[in-house]
Amino acid sequence: MCTSIFRDSFLSIFLIVSLTPAHAEWEKITENNNLINYIDKSTIKKDGNTRKVWRLTDLKNREITGEMSIRMMVEHDCKEDLFRYLSVSNHSEPMAGGRIINQGRKDEKEWNAVPPETLSSTIHKILCAK
Repeated sequence: MCTSIFRDSFLSIFLIVSLTPAHAEWEKITENNNLINYIDKSTIKKDGNTRKVWRLTDLKNREITGEMSIRMMVEHDCKEDLFRYLSVSNHSEPMAGGRIINQGRKDEKEWNAVPPETLSSTIHKILCAK
């Protein structure tokens, strides 16, 4: 049983590390009194009308649950003006550092309309620019 737990833990850590950009080049997109949002343009993946990119939110104050940053893989459909979250991890330190407090993959069928004048619309414009 101990071997099984160790193996499962190792596989989970390997998956997280393999999904993480080795040398993220975070570019600030927006900032307010509570948080700073970034994307890593070097991770943009194009597939037809869709684009995927790593996004990071740094919190200026620690949440009650302990997180200081949230990293997510987002996908945007440039033709239909939709977006969805593919994976999310909450971290105990800024810039996706420290320990992972929570993580998960999202339902890839759950598309959302890109609301105007939001962070998602700003990222959508960057990703879908011709």
